[in-house]
Amino acid sequence: APGGRRTLLLVALLAPWTAPAAADARATPAEPLPPYVLPRVYVYSMPHAFNANLVRAVFARQSERWHPNETMAHNGGFGPRLADGVFDSFQFGLELVMHQRMLSYAHRVDSPDDADLFWVSFYPTLSAIAHRGVSAEAREGVAANERAALRWLREHAPRFF
Repeated sequence: APGGRRTLLLVALLAPWTAPAAADARATPAEPLPPYVLPRVYVYSMPHAFNANLVRAVFARQSERWHPNETMAHNGGFGPRLADGVFDSFQFGLELVMHQRMLSYAHRVDSPDDADLFWVSFYPTLSAIAHRGVSAEAREGVAANERAALRWLREHAPRFF
């Protein structure tokens, strides 16, 4: 990484649940394909410092016109409904939307051992907004929060991270 700084990028880890078995890979086009199976998801319940507290910190920084307010959390993170299927969404609120969707996902599992995919409830974009500024102190706040999230994952999910 530039300047010796490492940046943490948390992503959902995918297992090859849709990969066909070796015998299926040799199937002729006339044979039906195996049905699609939705992945099983385990949601890591991380401390609020990595998600809910960041949302509150972003709400508190309303000194700039484009900053969101509490309505960002309405409708599962989509914001207030303006019309049928149209919402007043915060452009950087996808982490909140995805987290809410994963919490109510029909194939959510209670054990990481049963999961095909892992959802890490850390909001790096909102962390950057909460610590936004040009000072070295503000930039270090973002990096410190990312390091803390990685440390938490390594302590609580060592087999997977």
